[in-house]
Amino acid sequence: MTLIRTLLPILVLVLLSAGSGWYLTRLEANLKAAKTTESTAPRLKGRNVRVTVLNDSGAIDHRIVAAGVFQGPAGSGTDLVAPELTQFRDGAVVATGTALAGWVSEDQQLVRMLNSVVLTHRSSADGLVTRLETEFLEYEPKRELVTTDRPVTITRPGTRVDAIGMRADLAAEKTYLLSHVRGTHEQNP
Repeated sequence: MTLIRTLLPILVLVLLSAGSGWYLTRLEANLKAAKTTESTAPRLKGRNVRVTVLNDSGAIDHRIVAAGVFQGPAGSGTDLVAPELTQFRDGAVVATGTALAGWVSEDQQLVRMLNSVVLTHRSSADGLVTRLETEFLEYEPKRELVTTDRPVTITRPGTRVDAIGMRADLAAEKTYLLSHVRGTHEQNP
């Protein structure tokens, strides 16, 4: 019996050391795996940032100016604070847009404008300015497409149109309203 009393604490200590060694090995393996994953912290922060994108012929295609930027982990895009977007054609400004917030995809093929979005476009046919207001807008600069699924108000001298959802082809200067379209038109004297 004394032998058991003497060996029992030693046996318990051996079992505890083996168990804690196994537990620490598993914990360390999990820590190594966690270290290899990418951080979710922003990679880039900046103020008063201007990005100018050139077209294939070297002329300015579009420009984005933001009061602040926060680039997330790889592949997540860049958040914009108070973005201003300008679209050019043949060296002339054809469209401008502002919002309180925005986002640009990593490949810069998609721009989202959020909260108090105002987009203006000057028609090449008659020179009149069209103003679009909405709360959310997606813009594809290369394809010159603008879309929204939210309520939108479009005004032009003598005309006002309200709708829900819109698709605009800036290159063809065509706008398609998706639903609940209502409008007013005042005839010029």
